[in-house]
This record gives sequence, structure tokens and C-alpha cells, in this order.
Amino acid sequence: MAFNHDSLPVHFTHTLQQCGDSFRQNAEGRSDNEDMRSSNVEGRSDNEDTCSSNAEVRSSNEDTRFSNAEGHSGNEDTRFCNARTSSTPS
Repeated sequence: MAFNHDSLPVHFTHTLQQCGDSFRQNAEGRSDNEDMRSSNVEGRSDNEDTCSSNAEVRSSNEDTRFSNAEGHSGNEDTRFCNARTSSTPS
């Protein structure tokens, strides 16, 4: 007995057609994945920009240290005022 496509039940042939459609969708999905890879490359350049902005934050921290040094000199002036107050005769 020869086996041919016409002797298959209708439900079985419909299932084969659905499998073929899903295979085509998977092939299209692969091309979508390639597009995502190219967008990841752009994301890496964004990370480089973030690193440069971190360098700017570091420079602002250096400015904060300098203002702290000025604060120390202000404290020295306060000590000098206290020394004058303690040397006042009672």
C-alpha cells in the first residue's frame, strides 16, 4: 500500500501546516535577534558616556576637598578668638 498525503486525516495535515508556520516565525525571530545585537553595540557607547560623566563628578569632589581646607582655616581663626577671650583680665 502506497502512502500519500491525501490518505492522511485532515487534522494531521493541518498540524503539519502549523509547524511550518512556526518554523518561519522562528527564522524571522533570528533576524530580530541580530537587530538587538546591533542595539547592544550602541548601548556600549552609552556606557562610555557614563564613564566620562563620572570623571566630571570626581573633579567636583576635588573642589569639595578644597572647600574643606578653607573650613579648617576658619576653625583656626576661631581658636585665635578664644585665645584672646581667655587672656582678658577679670
